Amino acid sequence: QYSDKTSFDFSLSQGIQQPEALNSSKSWSSMNWANYHWTDKTLVGFGVGGGYTKQDFGSDMTHEQLQARVGWTPSTKLNVNLNGGVEFRQFVDSQFDDQVNPLFGASVAYTPWEATTFSLSANRSVGSSLLDAQTTETTSISAGIRQRLLGVLHLDLFGSLMQQDYQGTAGQSPGGDLQTDRSDDILSFSANLGCTVFKKGEISVFYQHSKNDSSAEDFTYDSDQY
Repeated sequence: QYSDKTSFDFSLSQGIQQPEALNSSKSWSSMNWANYHWTDKTLVGFGVGGGYTKQDFGSDMTHEQLQARVGWTPSTKLNVNLNGGVEFRQFVDSQFDDQVNPLFGASVAYTPWEATTFSLSANRSVGSSLLDAQTTETTSISAGIRQRLLGVLHLDLFGSLMQQDYQGTAGQSPGGDLQTDRSDDILSFSANLGCTVFKKGEISVFYQHSKNDSSAEDFTYDSDQY
């Protein structure tokens, strides 16, 4: 918090993916924001970031991001956040064309009563694929409700729809025939019932169902988790 009207956010992260017989990768990225607190209820910000991804298979990648965001909290019951921008992605070890990818995110949380919260969010991001020398472009929308029950239990219900597009970069994958440009539509639902124990702990039971419809038939599946 630099002043009453100005604040800054800085972040640095590392991601590691090491599956057997597939494409391992390590990525490092940073996203940094300058924020202006327009009013007590409204914040606007401008962010710049970048990163590097090293892959065992396929081209290493660099990227840069420019984004803007708005946060609005008109009351204790409602919170709205919007962000959007563009990413520039380069492929270090191949002749594959550079990519320009739009980015966006949005979330709304509404608490009409103390025991009930509704949420809605959408997001678009770009990353590296586990399967091949590919990138993934992921667009998702999700909605949920959290309800307190009997004063001690809480029930969470969430649903989401995700579209994941795989874009080949160059070369052959460790799996050979796994390399394919494809698109997956993933529909999922989850329910979680939990309660607080000993004031600082929590115990819960959950169920999640996911259905993946892929343009490449071998990647279509259903999943149930308990």
